[in-house]
Amino acid sequence: MGGIREKIIHSPDLSDSARSSSIKILLLDDGRAGHLHQSEALAESLAESLIRAQIKTSTNNSTSAVELARIPLTDAGVLTRLESMTVLIGCGRRAAECSRSMKKRFGSKINSIQILNPVVAAASMHEHYWDWLLVPRHDQLRGPNILNFVGSLVKTPPPPTPGTARLLLLLGGATAYLRWDESSLNVWLDEAGMQELPVVVCPSRRTPPAILDLLRRCSEQNAGWQYVENNDLVAYRQALAQAAEFWVSGDSINMLAEACASERPVRALGAQLARGKVKRYIRELDDLGRFDGIVPIREADRVAEELIKRGALLGARRV
Repeated sequence: MGGIREKIIHSPDLSDSARSSSIKILLLDDGRAGHLHQSEALAESLAESLIRAQIKTSTNNSTSAVELARIPLTDAGVLTRLESMTVLIGCGRRAAECSRSMKKRFGSKINSIQILNPVVAAASMHEHYWDWLLVPRHDQLRGPNILNFVGSLVKTPPPPTPGTARLLLLLGGATAYLRWDESSLNVWLDEAGMQELPVVVCPSRRTPPAILDLLRRCSEQNAGWQYVENNDLVAYRQALAQAAEFWVSGDSINMLAEACASERPVRALGAQLARGKVKRYIRELDDLGRFDGIVPIREADRVAEELIKRGALLGARRV
C-alpha cells in the first residue's frame, strides 16, 4: 500500500491535556482538496501522529476504495501499523466506502469518524458502519452518533502579518444554491475598488475559466491589486495572512468557514441570492453575529474537544 506515509503535526489551538501525542490517526484522502482540508483540520486538533492513505477511484483499472481497504490484509507490515491505529478519519462518499469496509475488518479496534453525510448507507445503519458522523448543521441530519457543526471544518488561518493589510476577495463559482454571474462579479469588483485597502483576488478550483480571465484582467488594470492563481496553495496561505478583511462569494461554504475562523471582518457576497443549505448556513453565521463582529468560529477545535470528551480516542462512545 504505497500511498501510506507518516506525518507528524502540531496544533497550538487545543491544550496539551486535551490533545494526544500518542494516538495514531489513519487519514483517508480521496483526492479532493476540500475533503482533505476538513479531515486534516480535525486530525490536527485531535492528535500529533498521522498516517495518511491515498484512496484511488475505480476508473482506468486503478484500485477502488473498497479494494484499498483489503490490501493491508496481505501485507504484514502495513497490517501491523493499521492495527496500532486508534482513529480512522474520512471525508466524503468515497472515503465513507473505504472507512465502512475497514470498520468491518477491524471492528472495535478502531474508531471510525466520517465527515459529511456518507449517503452510501441508510440512516438506520449509520451507527453500525461508523462510530461518529460529523455533519454540517445546515444538512439537517440528526442521530445518536451524529455531531453537528457550523459550516465546514477548517484550519485556523495564519495570524495577520504586520504592515500588510489587504482586502482578500475569495471567489468560488455559481452553484444551484447560489447563482451569480459576471454582472454580479463586476458589482463586487467595483465595490472592492472603492475600498482603501489593496485587493488580493483568490479564485478557487470551481471558478469558471471566463471568470478567471475577467479577474486576471481586472487585477492587471488596477494598481495595487494582486491575483493569486487557483492552484497556488503557498500564495493562498500568504494571502490569508495579509487579510485585514474578507469578502467571500457566498456559494463556497468552505471558504466562508475559513474566513470566519479568522479574527477579521467577513462579508458574504451574494448572500441575498442564497437558497437551501447555503442560505441556512449564511443565516447561522448571521445569527451567531459573525458578520457584525470579529469573534472567530473554529469548529474543528470545538468538535475535536467534543469527541475527546465523549471518548472517541479511547474506544468507547459516550453520548
